[in-house]
Amino acid sequence: IELGSRYYQADCSDDVEGALLSPSTDLHTDKEYNLSPKMKLLGILSTIFTASVMLGSIVVSYQNSTVSSVSPTPPPVLKSAWSSKAEPFSVVDPTTIGILSIDRPSNSKPGPVLSNLIAINSTSNNPETPLPTNTWYQNLILGSSNNDPENKIFQIPYIIDAAGFIPGLRTHPCHLQANDRMVMMNFEPSNGMTLGARETFLEQHYVHKHTHGNPFTISKLAIELEWVTEEYRNTKSGSTIRTPIVRGSPYTTMKYFNATPRIFVERYMVGQIVIDNDPTKTLECGTGIDTFSAQPVRVNSELKVHFDTSDMTWLIFLSEPMEFECSNNILQPDEGNFVPGVVVQRDTLHNSFFDLRATKPVAKGMVRLAMSNNCTVGQNPQHCDNRQPRNQTEYETLLRTHADIYPTSKADIQFTFPVESKDEEELRLILDWKPARMSDMAAEEMEGSSMKHTATDDAWEGGNGGAGNGAAAGQTIPPVEVLMFALPHHQERIRATEGSSNVVKDVGCQPNLHGVACPMVGSTWSLVEHLHRTSFYAARPPRKEMRGAIQSALKEDIKYELPQNYQDGAGDTYFSGKMLAKLGRILIVAEENGGVDRRSFQKALKRLQDGVAVWFSPKAGSPFLYDRAWGGMIMCGCDYKWENGVGFCANSYPNCPALSDAGQNFGAGFYNDHHYHYGYHIYAAAVAAKFDKAWGRKYYQHIMTLVRDIVNPSDEDKYFPTWRHKDWYLGFSWASGIVTTIQGKPYPNGRNQESASEAIAAYEAVALYGQAMAEVFADSADVADQQLHQTSLRVYDMGRLLMATEIRSTRTYWHVQEPNTPNVARVYPEIYAPKVIGMMWSMLAQLQTWFGNEVWKSYGIQLMPITPASELRDAGSWLAEMIPSFQVSCEADKDCKDSGWQVLIYATQAAIGDWRAAWKGVSKLPEAAFLDAGGNGHSLSNSLWYIATRPPGGANSSEVLAAGGIGVDYTEDRSMSATSLTRNGPVQPITPPSNHPLLPPVKAIEN
Repeated sequence: IELGSRYYQADCSDDVEGALLSPSTDLHTDKEYNLSPKMKLLGILSTIFTASVMLGSIVVSYQNSTVSSVSPTPPPVLKSAWSSKAEPFSVVDPTTIGILSIDRPSNSKPGPVLSNLIAINSTSNNPETPLPTNTWYQNLILGSSNNDPENKIFQIPYIIDAAGFIPGLRTHPCHLQANDRMVMMNFEPSNGMTLGARETFLEQHYVHKHTHGNPFTISKLAIELEWVTEEYRNTKSGSTIRTPIVRGSPYTTMKYFNATPRIFVERYMVGQIVIDNDPTKTLECGTGIDTFSAQPVRVNSELKVHFDTSDMTWLIFLSEPMEFECSNNILQPDEGNFVPGVVVQRDTLHNSFFDLRATKPVAKGMVRLAMSNNCTVGQNPQHCDNRQPRNQTEYETLLRTHADIYPTSKADIQFTFPVESKDEEELRLILDWKPARMSDMAAEEMEGSSMKHTATDDAWEGGNGGAGNGAAAGQTIPPVEVLMFALPHHQERIRATEGSSNVVKDVGCQPNLHGVACPMVGSTWSLVEHLHRTSFYAARPPRKEMRGAIQSALKEDIKYELPQNYQDGAGDTYFSGKMLAKLGRILIVAEENGGVDRRSFQKALKRLQDGVAVWFSPKAGSPFLYDRAWGGMIMCGCDYKWENGVGFCANSYPNCPALSDAGQNFGAGFYNDHHYHYGYHIYAAAVAAKFDKAWGRKYYQHIMTLVRDIVNPSDEDKYFPTWRHKDWYLGFSWASGIVTTIQGKPYPNGRNQESASEAIAAYEAVALYGQAMAEVFADSADVADQQLHQTSLRVYDMGRLLMATEIRSTRTYWHVQEPNTPNVARVYPEIYAPKVIGMMWSMLAQLQTWFGNEVWKSYGIQLMPITPASELRDAGSWLAEMIPSFQVSCEADKDCKDSGWQVLIYATQAAIGDWRAAWKGVSKLPEAAFLDAGGNGHSLSNSLWYIATRPPGGANSSEVLAAGGIGVDYTEDRSMSATSLTRNGPVQPITPPSNHPLLPPVKAIEN
């Protein structure tokens, strides 16, 4: 019997429907099986024809009297691989497939900062494009004013906001602080430098709308803000300034259009302003409020300024010669009741200040600034070792050399998958900074002007490659490239590429929350990413000793039913998703291990299918909805009531509390945790489609709305933003959405993500859904089905890429190991003692979770769920280091001991080699352990399966260590069929053996 991609012997008794499934002892081998007379007869008949018998929804094909290998077929030669500019997964309007839609309450709609992206004549006042909800710069665009100190982001290397004394962007150099439970970035607001203008701008700034290409596109690596005068807002003439905020830039950049540059710092400038790097050329400031230089000075290209208290030196670069004047004022803190660390409002100033301004407007120009030294004379204790000054001459030279080349707001990611698909393969992830020259500002088109957009301008402002980054074949590396900061995980995998040197510099490196960031020269970063095998199955078969125990557990687990409210689509999508995925895993384990009768299997499959589908029905208690305001899938929410022992939702659509109460459904109505919630639902759908292709076809577009919600790769999909959660610069995802504090402001520490492991599992689920649906459509000769087959392959690919980058960053930034651990670059200060990060914020990493500060919670939330990807996620050396703390903290807390959290301890024990003790321990857990909040996503059978499939010597065995802590596949094939691995090629269904060239075993990869 062929069950999905697995082969079994079956007892072909008259009671076929109730026959037990039992796995053969030699799967996918050339061994002939001893067949029953009935099977032999069918084998004889099959020499003339193929008998296909339908058992439920599972096809049984008897084609020969023996099961033997298929002759190897050469790998298909594909015309091209798909890249980040590929077609969307789907363009289906969710409302056309029966999904309800809804508008949002005004207090959770996109704010005024996004008004450029709102259709002016739209009666619904909804965006013309789906908008980002979880991105790294989200705090800049949340809330009603966006000018509050809480509207700050960690751009790296600076913290930036728009809350300075003048309109514009304020840049805060920051410093690292740590203790034994947290690591954080901190800053002194008065040290920040605001880059703005002298003109009177509207209080509200906006996200800039591009005039070339897709005007509503916001890239994954940058965002551009603009400040405008009232005249400009009404007529598109007048003054405006725009700032491209780009990940990793050591410079803050401002473009000026008919505006006069101004720089403001709440510190007193000491010494003299050095002009054009000539010590003999200086600018003398006036002293006192509104008292400026007696004699303005012409500056050709640069100013250098040093401040007291902060001890910081700044370099200010110009696109063209400008004339400047300045004012320098000293106020003692007690003169204005100044409180250190408190940000002043724009209409109040109670501190020393420095005010630098141009004397004339710039028709079209640019100013860039960079902090070159934070320990100039040894005055700053936070940055200076033993109060000794630091020589930053080389770094200043580096900043000067590259000041003319800036990354544009169209900086974005690119990737191209290899032409031939394999279980393990390498991919180049490209961070294209789309650079331009500051000195070429005159060639750039200004909105509202009659200036034409030239071909040269296309190449420089977000064109194909920018400032000589190798867009043309054979192009040499330009003499000056863009300068950016690279984090440890960038430095580990960076490679030179055509037209981009990608050289890491050892000067100007800065410690930050994510390790030591160093300047890197290169306009197009090329990072080697390793795509892992993705399978429903482990990398090796279960131990024979444990198969009896697994089958025994399955006899009970196969009866598992979700609570009635989840069967009715009432409640939350997180725990319902965990329980659906739990049932899906039970089915996979049953298929792999046998011991479950056909009738029970089919009933469990039907429960799974119904449990997935119910949420899409308008009749559900809390149905999925399409949010027209932001562009995404949310759920209505449920005011749950009990009457006569029966629970139900007291509300019904369109009365949807999840859109106004962020406490409902863990804030998913506000885009919190979508990848967690939907990842579980997508996994369940993948299992359902794997075992029932007809069901997979029926609900394909429905499930794809969830896939598109979290991993849509294309701007051409007008219903969902691209990669809702992914931070491509950091490599991991952000879970927090558009939720604000009670005061309506963003959380002060920025974005956050708790469970990196659930993010990994979500992308694993996406890959498996693509895999399952590729097999659904593979056998069809229909042209539309062939297209869906190719789309499913792209879903598979995208899931693998997202999972691979999430795993690498999780190992780097969530899994903490001892200093000097071989092959591990620790990024956190030694004072941070735990072996895990419980919660990652933009500016804070801590041993903490949303549901408590107990140590075991931080460990446990980074280990669930238990799937084949767990082995790829967790290095053996990390597991060995962390389990003592995890185990001790759990044993000391009755809320953890004997609960579902213990499952994760036993899984870890097995992973490091003590599988017998783990087997014994998990077998003793009470049934309630698999029903409580910590364990309701686990089952006994899946827990035993995981223990039974760990490497013989554990995660530290030679097998695993040779692969850098990642398990190596056995020769047995446990991946998708080769027909599903053909990218953009013809549909050629084949069923290869385990040694087929299209299905190589997992090979050792670099750590």
